[in-house]
Amino acid sequence: MAAKKKAKKKAVKEKAVKKKAKKKTKKVEEDIVEELTHNNPKTLAVIYLLLNVLILPGLGTILSKRTTEGIWQLILVFLAIVVSYIYINLGLIILAIAWVWALISSISILKNKHMIHKFQ
Repeated sequence: MAAKKKAKKKAVKEKAVKKKAKKKTKKVEEDIVEELTHNNPKTLAVIYLLLNVLILPGLGTILSKRTTEGIWQLILVFLAIVVSYIYINLGLIILAIAWVWALISSISILKNKHMIHKFQ
């Protein structure tokens, strides 16, 4: 009986230690992300570039506080999707235009990284 209680206490203690370590790890991860994004405009500019080029043209532009330009880029992407159902070549051309525009915006954001606003 005593051995079972001892084993149970040990298991509870180990579980508490693991939970505490997990919390600490999560806090360290959050601190790293905070440091990278909040205190480094160049990192934000690169994130916006990757969003624009790899995820969705216009998304990085919107996040960099160039809302109107980013919305127009998104409109072009959605227009390209709709048009490609009717005439695929025209849809691909419109998509290429939106992508190149987003790429140019991203380069401009990188050049003006000192003007990037930090997240609130």
